[in-house]
Amino acid sequence: MFPPYHLWLKERFPMAHFISGFLTYYTMISLSRFFALGESLSFDYKDLIGCLAYTGQLLLLRILDEHKDYEIDIVNHPERALSRGLVTLKHLKILAIPLPILATLWTYLSATNSILSFGMLITLYIYGFLMTKEFFIGEWLKSKLLLYSASHILISPIMILWLISTLLSSLYLDTNLMLILFLSITSGLAYEYTRKTRGSDEDQNLDSYNKVFGLKLSIFIISVLNLLTFIISLYLLSRIKEMPWIQITILLIGHSCTYYPSINMLKAKTEKARKLNEGGLGLFILSLYAAFLSLLF
Repeated sequence: MFPPYHLWLKERFPMAHFISGFLTYYTMISLSRFFALGESLSFDYKDLIGCLAYTGQLLLLRILDEHKDYEIDIVNHPERALSRGLVTLKHLKILAIPLPILATLWTYLSATNSILSFGMLITLYIYGFLMTKEFFIGEWLKSKLLLYSASHILISPIMILWLISTLLSSLYLDTNLMLILFLSITSGLAYEYTRKTRGSDEDQNLDSYNKVFGLKLSIFIISVLNLLTFIISLYLLSRIKEMPWIQITILLIGHSCTYYPSINMLKAKTEKARKLNEGGLGLFILSLYAAFLSLLF
């Protein structure tokens, strides 16, 4: 019988993750094309494969994470499809098989310098492997939550650098391309901190940044990361077109969606407030995609 992958995907990699992956690929590759090659917005069959390949690598990281945390999740999350045995680790391995093939195909079709691009893809897989093994210092690293998050967030710029490398003949990055990488770090860290700044009604055994910093400082850090994401985005927009007021307005509206949820989290301190905070950040990131893509159109 065909395994109920849809149950596992709904829990661990829902449709929102696919949409986010597609939008991240298309926004980042379009920005990179503009700054590296001067090209405006375009979409062809290679981009379709690229959307699938990039999102596939996110899915692959999730599958690797499921293997890494399997024993822990059985105890902490017995309700999940994997913990209940409806989907097994073997099923997930089968699901993972085509994902590196997609990445290899897209790199082959898109690379300007094959050695450079495949080198970045290999780097991505090596780093992903090290993450899965928790850099062979898992017990120590888990006790250092800040270092743990920093070591894991680096996968984001590595993935974007893999995309950018297909456009380049050598690994020279100007200021704009470097800022695209920093944008992936600040937005990625904002998501990580928002997701793990937990309410007082949540399981206190789970990792949370408010255990390290306290709730007020955690919210302040998230706000700073959101502001940095906003400033970098604003600068990149200005490099595409001088004072693009429509896109600036879109970005401002998106950034303002993070204000109330952050204040509400300070007051309510609940799981519901955390999820609202995640939703506000999601709207901000969507506004970022909309601003860039509409300006490049």
